[in-house]
Amino acid sequence: MKTLVILHGKRLKPEWLDNLPADLDVMLRMSANGWITSELFVTWGENFVAQLPKDDPLPHILFLDGHGSHVYNLDFLNLMKQNNVDVWCFPAHTTHRLQPADRSFFRSLKHHWMEDRIKNKRLSAGAKMTKEQFFQLFSSACKKSGTVENAQAGFCATGLFPLNRNKVPAKAFLPSMTTDWPDPNNTVTSQGE
Repeated sequence: MKTLVILHGKRLKPEWLDNLPADLDVMLRMSANGWITSELFVTWGENFVAQLPKDDPLPHILFLDGHGSHVYNLDFLNLMKQNNVDVWCFPAHTTHRLQPADRSFFRSLKHHWMEDRIKNKRLSAGAKMTKEQFFQLFSSACKKSGTVENAQAGFCATGLFPLNRNKVPAKAFLPSMTTDWPDPNNTVTSQGE
């Protein structure tokens, strides 16, 4: 499956595609702010369903966070429905605990990216990274992180598969400290004022 890489900008330069490492299977796209859009997510969804087994009549499950480009995207949701994919969204503010990709792949990708980036900075005496260097480093970090074992570890760490409700500790469900703010209606003043 292709990795969607979104760059900040308006125009994709052809030379960026020419210099992509041969082993990096990416869809390179641009957005005005470098973030996912509903249209880009539909593009990713089309690639996703193209990779599904054609002879498997069982429904597939796609777990997503609750980003607006995912859950408020009728074109994407219709595409998934037409291709026998059930979309499940994690509750807000839980992806750090429940999303397999956050628990394994992205953590590993960040580690390998930083490791390779530091080496590159030292070798280049701190020079600004070119797009070509970016893709070489990204390809290396992605290959180290995108393994079957890493994907399986993410599902196990979240308790999604095999199902294990004890993987998320009970303290994760406690209210945050911000709920303990003082009552603004309390008229008691400090220092006897």
